[in-house]
Amino acid sequence: MSVNVEKSIEEMNFEEALQALEAIVREMESQPLPLESALAYYERGMRLARRCEELLDQAELRVTELRLNMEQGPQGEMP
Repeated sequence: MSVNVEKSIEEMNFEEALQALEAIVREMESQPLPLESALAYYERGMRLARRCEELLDQAELRVTELRLNMEQGPQGEMP
């Protein structure tokens, strides 16, 4: 198994989680795996995909907040 499991998924940033997910996909596509190994890869892959989704949701929220702040202008300024 060439997937980096040293860092917990919850500690990974988006790029690390995506890279680990891509490594799992490559590994699963490159060779037939025993059922237990395939299930372990699949489970970790799903957790990594969930982590990526969480981080993307957080980024989307930040962009939305920034956009709203820009539309409102500086504090105290009247349109």
